Amino acid sequence: MKAISRLLGLVLILYLAAAGYMYTKQRDLLFVRDAHPKPFDGFWFQAAPDTRIWIDRLNPGQSKALLYFPGNTTSDWDDAKRLSKALPHHTLYFVRYRGYANSEGKPSQDAFYADALALFDTIKPKHKTVDIMGRSLGTGMAVYTAAKRTGGKLLLTTPYDGILIAAKKAYPWLPVSLILKDPFPSKKFAPAIDEQTEVIMAKGDQKIPNVSSRNLIKAFKKKPEVIVLRGTTHSAIVRHPLYLKTLQNFFEK
Repeated sequence: MKAISRLLGLVLILYLAAAGYMYTKQRDLLFVRDAHPKPFDGFWFQAAPDTRIWIDRLNPGQSKALLYFPGNTTSDWDDAKRLSKALPHHTLYFVRYRGYANSEGKPSQDAFYADALALFDTIKPKHKTVDIMGRSLGTGMAVYTAAKRTGGKLLLTTPYDGILIAAKKAYPWLPVSLILKDPFPSKKFAPAIDEQTEVIMAKGDQKIPNVSSRNLIKAFKKKPEVIVLRGTTHSAIVRHPLYLKTLQNFFEK
């Protein structure tokens, strides 16, 4: 009996140690800074008194703007080139998050939210309209900005209601809901959005469960148009033959 108690005690200690490690390291696991892509033309944005982030600016001088929040994996940050060609009548502002690529600071939910609003407020007076778009992780900032500011249209590619579902799927043995520092609760902010919204989902999304995207869609008071692209995945969706055409139809009409 004592041996069983000791074994259970050891298991508990190991579990708590593992949970503690995951608590302290979760931002390194969540924010995947796996490459340092070369910046395009753009500018330094003073996100905080001691922090600058780099903003790629493509197609400058257009009356319409597109504020774009990219996905998490920086090795895929070639979205800016494709988008700028597909939407030549928009000045594209492509955000390189704190702690990513050549931007300064440390990544966190609250820092990203603050940077998003500050950047929106800076570019808004320079354009007739500011459309907002987010992909994957970036949909969290896109939803938050659209809820807090009056913009043009909103487009979300592979969005989530929050990262809790995905985190639980990735770490089913952890008390994720208790230790998660950056939940990105998009479902909480969606009801405040009045902008015309479109959601693009990948039928074979292996990173963000379709149920998470559906939960977000249900939270909108003004229901978004939903496009489900088949035969593609979370990462490959931007190369689907209908993807850029879908963006053009939404933003240009």
